[in-house]
Amino acid sequence: MFSLATNVKFDDSDIHSLKIINKKNNSRIVSCKLVSLELKNFILKNRKKFNTKLVNKDERESGKIYVNDCLTFYYRSLFYNTKETARAKEYKYVWVKNSNIFVRKKDGDNRVLIRNLKDLESLQ
Repeated sequence: MFSLATNVKFDDSDIHSLKIINKKNNSRIVSCKLVSLELKNFILKNRKKFNTKLVNKDERESGKIYVNDCLTFYYRSLFYNTKETARAKEYKYVWVKNSNIFVRKKDGDNRVLIRNLKDLESLQ
């Protein structure tokens, strides 16, 4: 049984696969594929509430946990290009939700879905 900072409890049967990658700077990447899309969306929605003290219960630990949606190489590259283009064209928001890339020029504007480079070139 696992418990997150948001008091969500789930057990081993909710995890499809888990992979831990140790990095050179003593940090770790934990890649977790969940069985339930609802649990994944709940975790992504509440990711700002996570911190290592609550998860690890180790008072010496003081880092942050970053939770991100996993993107394919193509979409990761497209997301990077979208952020660069949005910065150049003064878009205020760029985000990923359910593996879809969105941009918004300013508060109150409609969001624009970016699926490919053509969509990116059409931004004003």
